[in-house]
Amino acid sequence: MSGDPKRFIDREFAKHVLTLMTGTGLGQVIALLLIPIVTRFFSPEDFSTLEQFAMLQAILGVFATGKYEFAIMLPDEQNKSQALVKLALKISCWFSVSLLIVLFFTKGLLADAYQNPDLENWLLLLPIAILGFAVFNTLNFWFSKKKKYKIAAKSKVIHPLVSEPIKIGLGLAAWSGGGLVTAVVLGRIVTSIYMIKSYLTDIAGTSVSNDLVKTVAKEYRKYPIYTIWGSLFGRLAQWSHIFLFSYFFGIWSIGFFALSRRLIQNPLNILSNSFSQVFYQRISEIKDPKQL
Repeated sequence: MSGDPKRFIDREFAKHVLTLMTGTGLGQVIALLLIPIVTRFFSPEDFSTLEQFAMLQAILGVFATGKYEFAIMLPDEQNKSQALVKLALKISCWFSVSLLIVLFFTKGLLADAYQNPDLENWLLLLPIAILGFAVFNTLNFWFSKKKKYKIAAKSKVIHPLVSEPIKIGLGLAAWSGGGLVTAVVLGRIVTSIYMIKSYLTDIAGTSVSNDLVKTVAKEYRKYPIYTIWGSLFGRLAQWSHIFLFSYFFGIWSIGFFALSRRLIQNPLNILSNSFSQVFYQRISEIKDPKQL
């Protein structure tokens, strides 16, 4: 591959970006079409509960995989990439179990800190949500490495296709903020199941030893040492307003902000997220530092 940008962003590159944009766009359309219905059943305070839950998921999720998923695209040998997938999923399982134990004793304190008693009832779902997102994110890197972007695109449609109708159903059952949280978690579970089934089909007949998992853990140990902290501060900068808004203005203010983000920011991110996913896969193939 030459260093010419015209060769870097070629027809294949554009095709992959378009595939991801299609999946992400369809997912956003489903969510946007159903928002007017969902908002009839849930108050701004209910959306605040969902937003606080999402903030905790985003920040704590930084630690869920040790950031080893970023290394999946780098090895030339498939068995090493497969070992990195296994490592990231193992870490996420242990992290989620540990978090569940901690939250069992601290969920009341967290709810008090966010001035939202309703949040306490749903915090035990947080480890499940983080595990589901860790599975999705890890396997998303795997399929990007394999250039199987259609699977990634389908996964981006499955989540809203599952979660949005469940929100409406639980809204009819008067579930308040917990209905929104439960719907999102169920959507994440179904998406993760789809990704796992696709992954198992993709690696059928192959396996990696625990010794190889230990080897790649040492070989790519710089990811948890260095990458986690940058990601953590980035997430804190991105989500800290949720805590500040609830503290100074009350939880109702977050609900309006959350709806604005879903209506405006999420659709604007369709191109950037799709482009960056393909871009990262492409640069991972480059071995010449000057070309990179």
